[in-house]
Amino acid sequence: MEKTNCVSPMRVLRFQDLPRRKDAVPSRMLHWFLAIAIVITAAALVHVWVRLQIIDLGYATAVEKQTQKKLAEKNSSLSIRLTELRSPGRIEKVARERLGMDFPKPSQVLEIDGVPAPPATLKVALP
Repeated sequence: MEKTNCVSPMRVLRFQDLPRRKDAVPSRMLHWFLAIAIVITAAALVHVWVRLQIIDLGYATAVEKQTQKKLAEKNSSLSIRLTELRSPGRIEKVARERLGMDFPKPSQVLEIDGVPAPPATLKVALP
């Protein structure tokens, strides 16, 4: 089989050769229309994105407020517990019952720098 170069007798049409309509929109006006459409679409997409960010931040804020409320309640209960643990009556009770401690005997009390030691039966009342 032999290859032959055949040239088609048909004429090649180019875009410039096509007949034009007289009422066709000028290309410059079409470019402006497309540019405006792209700007409006971009603005709409940015607006939607901003709204979604606002909604997302609203949800995050609600979660953080819930966490803050729980932590405030825990802080309050821990403050009450700390006050209970620091009470002098409880400390004295733990010292006597668990640790076997008692007030010192008068012979066990030493005077330092001329300051007399408090009597052994003195109980301090703290608020």
